[in-house]
Amino acid sequence: MKIRYLGHSCFEITGNNHTTIITDPYTKVGYELPKGLTANYITVSHGHFDHAYVSAINGNAKIIQDAQTFSESGIDFKGVKTFHDAQNGKLRGENIVHIFTVDGITCCHLGDLGEPYLDELAQKIGKIDVLF
Repeated sequence: MKIRYLGHSCFEITGNNHTTIITDPYTKVGYELPKGLTANYITVSHGHFDHAYVSAINGNAKIIQDAQTFSESGIDFKGVKTFHDAQNGKLRGENIVHIFTVDGITCCHLGDLGEPYLDELAQKIGKIDVLF
């Protein structure tokens, strides 16, 4: 697996089978995404401009923006509903934590997690190897 940091909360994860995941593509944060990015999957933690600029990514990517669990292309995906603020989403809404296993390595992208990381949330997320 290859991991490349693209800025803000955005990462490009490429498995040995060349399947690519891009997390939380952004715009208008003071710098731009690299041009020409292509992905098979795009995870979006929430619908704000700095985490959901999916039109910047080329290809026919599957957009994952809810708390679903599925396996596809040799990757296990799991989403966990959380909040974007410490007041149960009253200020900024919900956030999805995305967990995915690529090449046997379990990654967790917290997105824009705003609630406290308590034991209950840790149990929902489970054991991870790489935390974004």
